Amino acid sequence: MDKERIIKTAAAGTALLVAIIVAALLVVWFKNKVKDTTATIRLAAEANKEIDTSQQTLTQTQLNTLASKLYTAMKGAGTDEKAVYAAFEALGSRTDLLQLQKTFGTKDGLTLGEWLADDLNASEIEHVNNILAANGIDYKF
Repeated sequence: MDKERIIKTAAAGTALLVAIIVAALLVVWFKNKVKDTTATIRLAAEANKEIDTSQQTLTQTQLNTLASKLYTAMKGAGTDEKAVYAAFEALGSRTDLLQLQKTFGTKDGLTLGEWLADDLNASEIEHVNNILAANGIDYKF
């Protein structure tokens, strides 16, 4: 084989390998999206059984903002505990909390409760639960 043919063969092999890796990453990404969507639907159905909309004090826009702030506070390295606490301080009822959990859904394969358990230590989770209790919300993470 001449040098040019070897280079073309190597380039073709490299391109094929890159294509296979990209395809595998897309399959994993899609699988995770489907898993998150399925879990979010299940979570919403469970929450809907307990939600009393007459007790809701926050709008859906406010819930969307709180869910986004919680995700931002917990994703990546480190956790912004003050932002987490502030989000829970904004809740006025158990329905608000259930709606927040429903709105948060599943992010990166984890529910809001799972994110909290993963990002906060025991005393920080206790602080969240104390905030909920102070707001008259009967719920513990």
